[in-house]
Amino acid sequence: FVNNGGGGYVSSDSSICIEGISLDDVVRDEKVTFLKFDIEGSELKGLVGAKETIRKNRPDLAICVYHKREDLYTIPNYILNLCPDYKIYLRHYQLSKYETVLLATCR
Repeated sequence: FVNNGGGGYVSSDSSICIEGISLDDVVRDEKVTFLKFDIEGSELKGLVGAKETIRKNRPDLAICVYHKREDLYTIPNYILNLCPDYKIYLRHYQLSKYETVLLATCR
C-alpha cells in the first residue's frame, strides 16, 4: 500500500497477496442498480470484475478516480467501451486534490 496522504493506493509490488472474487461471480443474476467503488487504486480492476453486471444492468456508478492520475481517463474510457450510453460526470468533494468521484448514469 502506498500512502499519499488521502490518496493512497494498493501497490502491485507489495508482498501481501489477497485472493478475491469478481463482482460478476458474486451477484450472478441479481439485479444491480448502483455500484460504488473506493478501493484504493483498484477501481479499474473492480470494474473489470463487474463488466457483465454493468453491461446487463447498467447500474448508476460512483467510482473514485483520485488514487491514480491515469484513472481520470482510463476509467471513463473503460466504462464507455462497456456501454456507450453512459453519461459521465466528475464531482470533487474537497479543497484538496483528493475525493474526486466519477458519476455515471444511463438515465
